[in-house]
Amino acid sequence: MKKIKYIITVIALFFIFTINANAVNNPIKDGVYTITTALNNGYAVDLTGGKVANSSNIELYKLHGGTAQQFKVTYLKNGYYKIASIKNTNYVLDVAGGKKTNGTNVWLYKSNNSAAQQWIIKDVGGGYYNIISRANNLALEIHGAKIKNGANIDVWQNKNAKNQKFRFNQVVTNGKTINNGTYIISSYIDNTKVIDLYKGTIANKQNIELYTFKNNAAQKWNVTYIKDGYYKITLAANNSYALNVYGGKKANGTNIQLYKYKDDPSVHWIIKDVGGGYYNIISKSNNLALEIHGAKAVNLANIDVWQNKNAKNQKFKFTPVTNLTEPKIEAKLTSSNSSEKSYSIGVNTNYQTITGIELYKSSGNGYTLAYRGTSRTVTEKFKTNTKGYFYKLRAYKDTANGRIYSTYSDPITVDNGFDATTKLTYKNIANSKYVYNIAVNSNIENYQAQKDTAILEIFKYNWSTQDFELYKTVNKNFNGDITLDSNYSLDSFRVRVSILKNNVRIYSKMSEEIYPNYYYSEKHFNITNTKTNNSDGTIKLNLSSPITDVNYMIIYETDKDGNYDRTKNMIYDGTKLSFSTNIPSNTTKYYLMKLYRYDTSNNLYYVGESNLLKVN
Repeated sequence: MKKIKYIITVIALFFIFTINANAVNNPIKDGVYTITTALNNGYAVDLTGGKVANSSNIELYKLHGGTAQQFKVTYLKNGYYKIASIKNTNYVLDVAGGKKTNGTNVWLYKSNNSAAQQWIIKDVGGGYYNIISRANNLALEIHGAKIKNGANIDVWQNKNAKNQKFRFNQVVTNGKTINNGTYIISSYIDNTKVIDLYKGTIANKQNIELYTFKNNAAQKWNVTYIKDGYYKITLAANNSYALNVYGGKKANGTNIQLYKYKDDPSVHWIIKDVGGGYYNIISKSNNLALEIHGAKAVNLANIDVWQNKNAKNQKFKFTPVTNLTEPKIEAKLTSSNSSEKSYSIGVNTNYQTITGIELYKSSGNGYTLAYRGTSRTVTEKFKTNTKGYFYKLRAYKDTANGRIYSTYSDPITVDNGFDATTKLTYKNIANSKYVYNIAVNSNIENYQAQKDTAILEIFKYNWSTQDFELYKTVNKNFNGDITLDSNYSLDSFRVRVSILKNNVRIYSKMSEEIYPNYYYSEKHFNITNTKTNNSDGTIKLNLSSPITDVNYMIIYETDKDGNYDRTKNMIYDGTKLSFSTNIPSNTTKYYLMKLYRYDTSNNLYYVGESNLLKVN
């Protein structure tokens, strides 16, 4: 019995030792890597001239991520690895002649499973590793610790010196994941926000941002497979310009811009399928992933690259752009009598290429399908003084590859309610929310007689559902202040009132759309300049009227069309809402202000931008 226990103990210890040994001896997973030096991670182990043959030299070269710098690392189950060129995995890193002396060269050689081709990869902390030959126990090193293209790579007594430490950067190889075509690229965080060219201006260094889907040329991208798992992403409006990593830089936070396409890693991308219809977009130049900066899916959020963590702000959906455009909706009063009105709702008669339409109907709490068919118009009948409805429609076309749809039309309202004019007047911002004073026209007989039964309904547009949805209800005595929660410039609201008449609730017509941010910005955001008489040409930029709620400002010097580089052309960034600068005589300058506000929780919100000011 004791003998059996002893055998079991020995077996258990053997497995524990084996597991621990593998944890120590197998620190790198099998895969394809670039191998960069701790001296400068911008330089990598490289196959000289990209040539695959016996005795082809291995050297240091500036990182470009090409196949000459990609190596397949495979664990051999014995504590050692082989490191093969991805260009031809039959050729591996080899200690020349299997020699045991310091300074022995390392080259490429056809695999023969010798000790000269087997390596220990030893974790030395900080994300770095020693690469130690089985043949001589010497470590791979950058000869002379020189950082330059062509610096030789050999082996030397292991001192864990900086030139003997290397980082393994996994190369994402994903193959072809989506078909060539024109796409809208939307955010996982909010599918209504898409990759957008700032101001739609086609020029080198023009910024890329996030913006609400508008189905315009600034938001449509041609995606084209090149080879080796890489794509180019070019602007559909001008295929000569592409998404580009600024300067091909390797740092987290490097900006993404539009730039004229050239065959370069800074415009080559892996589109990696991460499931659920979403993708990571990974740069060839630095292996960093496209992301929404700060993970805030708001208008004008910047697009840059960051270490890929498959985070929510690094996942995007590619939606094909069809040839169907937005239908033009019509609503015409076709007949009426004292108790009933009829409306004909449909698409514009010159919209010829469709198979049919879908009409959706809402009373303010979600759309339902009201009609699908080949008729271009649908007749709706309403009792006088019943509540109005919102309508939107989309067209469809049946093709050999299935049914394709247009985008939805903008919503329209069919109103049969009584007239009640609502007037909203901006007051201020309180606790990060817009405060308006509302007044309802009381010179209406039905309303005035039943005022104590009145209810005010406020609807807010939801970009996700493309619907006005009930946002707030106020009972009775609502002539006064209301708060509209609106941080984004495209938020809009509508209001209506209702009263009881003969114990039946009847509704007013819906108000026009109210844009709090637009109203606020258009009212205030003009800049002027005041020239001094000094010979130094001093000018002072001022807002045309005081703004108590805006407390942060950025000023850019632009070209005559308002274009600028966010890094190079920023001339002021601060809380003071005026700025002085000098300009040489006989010189014309252009300036643009971006205005923001900090709330009491120190959250920063974009409010709007000024007019473009010309100073000469």
